[in-house]
Amino acid sequence: QIDWPVMNKPGGLKYFFEKNLFNDEDTLIFLDPDMIFVKAWDPKVEKGKAYGQKWKGYLKSYCQKISIQPELCPARDDECLMYPFVIKAGDMKKMSDDIEYFSRKGYFKCADWMGDMPAYVTAMVKHKLIVETKDNIGVCNNWDNCDDEEAPIMHYCQPIKDKNGEEIWDKRNYDGCGLPPDSSLATNRVDREVLKTLKEYILLKPKQINSGQKSTTITSLLGLFGIRKKVR
Repeated sequence: QIDWPVMNKPGGLKYFFEKNLFNDEDTLIFLDPDMIFVKAWDPKVEKGKAYGQKWKGYLKSYCQKISIQPELCPARDDECLMYPFVIKAGDMKKMSDDIEYFSRKGYFKCADWMGDMPAYVTAMVKHKLIVETKDNIGVCNNWDNCDDEEAPIMHYCQPIKDKNGEEIWDKRNYDGCGLPPDSSLATNRVDREVLKTLKEYILLKPKQINSGQKSTTITSLLGLFGIRKKVR
């Protein structure tokens, strides 16, 4: 037992491959729950490679503090992936046991919420994957490029604030029912896109979809925004 919800991700990854749910040549895209697509992203990746968002703000010292194999920690952030990223299933399958083990043991070493991220990075080094990163695939709302117009994926990891620095919306206390604030109040593209998208879904009229579709649509929406709520 481990009191760390993030462990569901590496643990689930190991489970998927134990159940042989993928073919080795399948292309897999990994995302965080607090990400939404606002544009199509159809990346290509070859066997032995991984491609995705550069881990902006990565520090080797942070990786070494958490990792149980600190000698595998890359020196620079352009060698480090974070979500979203794309990889062949066969490559991920080879790493899945290490990612689960590195995450679990790393959390016991240093109980850090993001302890799974060094596990992915060091597992890629151990298995000699060629890593290619880009600055603006899944952009966080507190990054210096949060107004990037090319980014296809918005990452709303931090509370949304207005121009006065006041918090106007936060995923941590949203119940999935009420309308969010107007997107014009937000100060960057990531936050505007998130509020706009959420409002569009909440305002879907029941007459536009039949009752069976309604339940699926709402459930998908709440899952999209990382909200756990029972829909009747």
